[in-house]
Amino acid sequence: MSPDKLSRIDLNLLVTLQVLLEERNVTRAAERLFITQPAMSRTLSRLRDLFDDPLFTRAARGLIPTPRAEELQEHLPDLLNAVGNLVSLTEFDPATYEHTFRIAVVEQFGQSLFGPLMAELQKEAPNIVVQAIEYTEGTEDMLAKGSIDFAIDLEKTDEVDIDFLPLLSNQPVIIAGSKHPLASKKKPKLQDLLAYNYVRCFPVDAIKSVPVFDSMLEELGEQRHCFFHTSNLLTALQVVQNSDALMAGPAFILNSELLDKKLVKIELPKELKGMEKVIGLAQHRRTLTSQAHQWLTEKIATITAKHWVVKRK
Repeated sequence: MSPDKLSRIDLNLLVTLQVLLEERNVTRAAERLFITQPAMSRTLSRLRDLFDDPLFTRAARGLIPTPRAEELQEHLPDLLNAVGNLVSLTEFDPATYEHTFRIAVVEQFGQSLFGPLMAELQKEAPNIVVQAIEYTEGTEDMLAKGSIDFAIDLEKTDEVDIDFLPLLSNQPVIIAGSKHPLASKKKPKLQDLLAYNYVRCFPVDAIKSVPVFDSMLEELGEQRHCFFHTSNLLTALQVVQNSDALMAGPAFILNSELLDKKLVKIELPKELKGMEKVIGLAQHRRTLTSQAHQWLTEKIATITAKHWVVKRK
């Protein structure tokens, strides 16, 4: 396209289109861009004129993109990222940098990460905003589409366009209330642990998945009884704290000051050793050269190294 034709295109329209494709909802898109819903509707009308296509049709649950909109969605993230890099080639300065980073994270890790991370950002990068969202099965697609900047998870993806930086190696433990009968028992046996009810905390879209802990028990011909299931970590810990129930989870959960030492960890018996999991930071390769993304990546890695045992590969 010639420069004179490009000059008639408002870049803000493309930004709006990207947000609409991510949210599939006019109201939520307007809230993200800090404009009114009528203003968003007018912008959508301009987009339809620009591309000579409806772009979206309305449905009960929001907007459904047309084939033309889906085609545009494949190219918009890279295009907008390239434009963003083009206009920010100056030296990155966290003290003045303004941006909103969206990070998908499993709650168990986010509980321990965001406290120290936001304390540092508040001092060093006061204009940076962080939106933490729940990690789901669609997170990789969100990285690919540019809907989020980072994802923190337990598994390295096979997707070639996703970079995975190992942050820490975590050996799960059994979490119990400080007054639990097993809290003072040295090296409890497997049957001791299985004598109690369990609380299971799972990602919001993984209620039907089989936890690693249960898979290892199954290999031993054993099983536990989970009497409470929830996707909310604090709720799970409250139940553990106020009952004789146990919970299998990462040891760093106990780092939270909110728990006020009311929970303790019980080491796994030898039969269950080897359940180590690597937690890593994932991002799309398109953001690897961004100075701002590099800076935040280093911040997250440094905080993780400071608070937990780190395992880099």
